[in-house]
Amino acid sequence: MNPVGVVVVTWQSEATIAACLRSIPDGVPVVVVDNDSRDATGDRVRTARPEAVWLPAGGNLGFGRACNLGAERMPGHDILFLNPDARLEPDALEILHAYVKANPRVGLLGPTVRDESGLPEWSWGDDPTVWREALRSRRVRQGEVPPVPAGRVEWVTGGCCLVRREAFEAVSGFDPGYFLYFEDLDLCRRIRTAGFEVHLVPEAIAVHARGHSSAQAADRVRRHYRDGQRRYYARHRRGPERWFVELYARLAR
Repeated sequence: MNPVGVVVVTWQSEATIAACLRSIPDGVPVVVVDNDSRDATGDRVRTARPEAVWLPAGGNLGFGRACNLGAERMPGHDILFLNPDARLEPDALEILHAYVKANPRVGLLGPTVRDESGLPEWSWGDDPTVWREALRSRRVRQGEVPPVPAGRVEWVTGGCCLVRREAFEAVSGFDPGYFLYFEDLDLCRRIRTAGFEVHLVPEAIAVHARGHSSAQAADRVRRHYRDGQRRYYARHRRGPERWFVELYARLAR
C-alpha cells in the first residue's frame, strides 16, 4: 500500500495555516503549494512545519491545478488534500488511510467536516442538479444540521479528502479547467466513472474554519463559483439544466 502525503494549497492563508499544519501527524510529508500569497503565509509555514516543501505556484493557478502540482511532488503516495482553513482532529488521517487500505474499491474518501462550533457541514452529497442545489441551499440557509452518512456517497469536499494514487492517476488528477469550485465534484464523478467508489468515513473528523481566504475576495469568489458551475453542467449535464445554468451564470455576473 502506498504511503500517504498531504498537499495544502494556500492563498493569503496566514491566519489559519499554522493550525492546519500542526494538525498533521509528525513524519507525514507535506507539500504547501502557494498561489501567490502576498501576506505572511510563507513565514507561518516555515515556523509551523519547517520540513514542509514550500512550492510557489508562480502565480495564482487556481485550486485544482495547484493540487496537481503538489501531487507531482509526491510520486507513489496516496494524497490527502487539505484546505489551509481546515485542521485534522487526532487520528483522522490514520483512520482515513486505514480505511482506504482495507477497501481496495475506494478511490476517494472524506471525513466528517465540522464547523468551529462542532456542527457537521454539508461536505458530501449526490451529483448536483439544479433542483438538488436549490434544495441544499435552502436547507443551509435554514441552518439545518445534516445527518452524517457512512460509506458510499457520490462526492465529498475537496477541502479535506484522501485520494488513492491509482485512482488519481487513472483520471489524470483534477481538471485544470476549473479555477475554484466544482473541481472536487468533477474529480469524484470521474473517479467513479473510472470504476472506483467515493466514501464518507464519519469517525474521522476535520474542523473547518471556513472561508478565511475567500472572504478576502468575495466578488471574485462568486464569479469563480459560477464559472465552475457552468463548466460542470456543460461537461456532465444535458438539456434544459445546462442551458438554465449558462443563462443564470451570465445574468449573475
